[in-house]
Amino acid sequence: MSAEPMERLARRFRARPTGTILEGLHAEGWSVFTDVRWPGSRRGSVDHVIVGPPGVFVIDVKDWAGRIEVRDNSFWCRGRRQHRVLGQASEAAHAVAGLVSGPAASTVRSAICFERDEALVGWCYEVMICSTANVREMLTRRPPMLSAEEVTLASIELDLGFRAAADPPPRTPRLQMPGQRRSRRPREPRIRRTEPRISRTFRRGVLKLSVLGLVGILAISQVPKVIEYGGHLKDRAVDAVRPETVLPQIGFDSCAALRKVYPDGVGTVAAVRKVKGPWGVPAIQPDVYRASEVLDKDRDGLVCERADR
Repeated sequence: MSAEPMERLARRFRARPTGTILEGLHAEGWSVFTDVRWPGSRRGSVDHVIVGPPGVFVIDVKDWAGRIEVRDNSFWCRGRRQHRVLGQASEAAHAVAGLVSGPAASTVRSAICFERDEALVGWCYEVMICSTANVREMLTRRPPMLSAEEVTLASIELDLGFRAAADPPPRTPRLQMPGQRRSRRPREPRIRRTEPRISRTFRRGVLKLSVLGLVGILAISQVPKVIEYGGHLKDRAVDAVRPETVLPQIGFDSCAALRKVYPDGVGTVAAVRKVKGPWGVPAIQPDVYRASEVLDKDRDGLVCERADR
């Protein structure tokens, strides 16, 4: 940040009540730093840092409305505990303490000052709670801890530290001879993974195929039972049909008369199943067979079957 914007910010903070009160400490030998960069942070800033005989104080100014209560080493605003604000104040004091040396480093304290006419007095561990009504009194009435020389030394160290934190580090130019080409840094070879990478989609696909294969195996194993059950139902349907309702005559006295109706003969279900071949298969007619059983000379369950089979 340039010097001109920093100066505008400093004038704005001095216009606030807390900034005006702290500027009055210059006459008593105090050093006041306003709106300085938080050491070690790119965007963070500290409202005020003052150095005097009582030590170094990092002051965070809060323009909060509502009731402030200090108890149990913490403070509440509108009934809500503000432990995060205390943590930030302690971190700011720790960062500033790293900029000074000697006895001044052990005297760094943080303070939270509320801009209001009501006086606030309290300590939350190492964080002082005050307001614009009593901030000057709480700072000046503390016992002296540093001599005038130590205050001056700490002020110089803080000034140098804050300037270094505000200005970015200078970029070191690379020396290059005239006519020399800039060498590029060789790229490191890209290491490829040798072990296989199984994606979630592939694993889901394998799981689905496994389930489908298992279902297919179970279905194929049940095919013979389904065929057998279908044949049984067919036999029952055939047995349930009464031949006399279809044919005018059930019993036959000769094979010649029977073959006029059944050219390949008739037989029972079990006997017909044993007949092999696509042609000349006797008809399954159990009732006709029983009525013409006298024509079954060989007792094989078939009547008047073709002799050329």
